[in-house]
Amino acid sequence: MCMTRSAVAWWHRTDETVTLYFADDESHSTIREEHHIPDGTDAESQWQTRVEYVPGERFLDLDCWKFRFDAGRPAWWTDEHTSEAVRQFRAELDPRLARLRESGEWPLPLRFVGEIPADLAAMLVRCGDIYAPGATSLSLPMLSQCGYIDARSCAGVNLSDYAAGRIYAVEAEA
Repeated sequence: MCMTRSAVAWWHRTDETVTLYFADDESHSTIREEHHIPDGTDAESQWQTRVEYVPGERFLDLDCWKFRFDAGRPAWWTDEHTSEAVRQFRAELDPRLARLRESGEWPLPLRFVGEIPADLAAMLVRCGDIYAPGATSLSLPMLSQCGYIDARSCAGVNLSDYAAGRIYAVEAEA
């Protein structure tokens, strides 16, 4: 599984809408900092929640992605909020996926728990950092440039075209 898009959802009680806030860093803390969203026990904090949109078997097919809460569904959340959040996630991801299809570039960090979806692995040329410490193998035959690769515990690593960046891989061969 890959945890690729994170956001903080804010419920506007006056008009019953939900707005998602994103950052290039997938950290919910960074998102809160960049958008000045409180994180605590004050009155306003109860109207926001951490959410994620996670790809399934096919990274390039948004119909395979799943919406989920990072820490449970709040009592005020409705099915309409879920529909609106999914719409906002898709609007945010569509241009990024188009860029990936056209150029093999994914500018954001990629975090994997398990295997990298095959459709992504086959075309990824350039990206941000890759975190895949729990994957059994890491095969990115087209990858030529990225930031940092964490491939700890990967039994096999195939990075045949990889030219730049740092790899932390105890058992990996590059």
